[in-house]
Amino acid sequence: MLHSKDATRFKFGKDQGVVSLDNSLLKHYGKCFDNIYYHYDYVRGCFCWSHDLVTLYYSDDQTDYPIDYQLWESPDWEAVAEFFRGKDYTINQAKWDNRYKEPQKWRNYIRSRYRSGRKKHPEVVEVYKTKLHIGEILFRKFCEQYPDADFPVALDSGYTSAEFCEIIRKDFKKDYVGSLWDDQTIFIKRNRPYSKTWSLLFAQTMQEAEENLRCKKPAIPIEEKKNTPILILRITK
Repeated sequence: MLHSKDATRFKFGKDQGVVSLDNSLLKHYGKCFDNIYYHYDYVRGCFCWSHDLVTLYYSDDQTDYPIDYQLWESPDWEAVAEFFRGKDYTINQAKWDNRYKEPQKWRNYIRSRYRSGRKKHPEVVEVYKTKLHIGEILFRKFCEQYPDADFPVALDSGYTSAEFCEIIRKDFKKDYVGSLWDDQTIFIKRNRPYSKTWSLLFAQTMQEAEENLRCKKPAIPIEEKKNTPILILRITK
């Protein structure tokens, strides 16, 4: 519907629309809901019962709206552990036996095993999908629907991972901008912090980031905005 109207249709090309990926908490007063989870709200600075919605957006100078979305579902770590055990991927027996007595230690342990184990057994994502996996699914689906569309991608900090950025760059040949904080370090080829193939951009909000990406504004020296989120633009063309 929106794509059929001139004012809200996709406008891809130089200085045109941007596709962005972000998630938002849908707060609830109560916890008797499917897939609800006790999330930390970085805006309010506290934990709250909420759903976490991963959303792919389209935006340009005239409009901004969601393209696609999917709820994140909390992990069943026992199912993840059983999957790995079935693949002869080691799960510490003592950690497994004490998973109810020491739940936090168990969660920390199995999260670590999940991160390392999915490299060897990528099919584990069928048991549990992280928000990053959901974002990749939404992005791939959109790119398959519009294979010839030329658009840059803006990523919130939670989606600025080396793995996902490589997918955007190598699989889809898209430019992208991803937010990082000043206490994070960027490493590319040969462990160098950055090179001439990167342009450094700065912004306080995702809206400003998208505008910078459309206009490809020149870099600002790091020391001028030391406490500002860093946004990195990868030029792939």
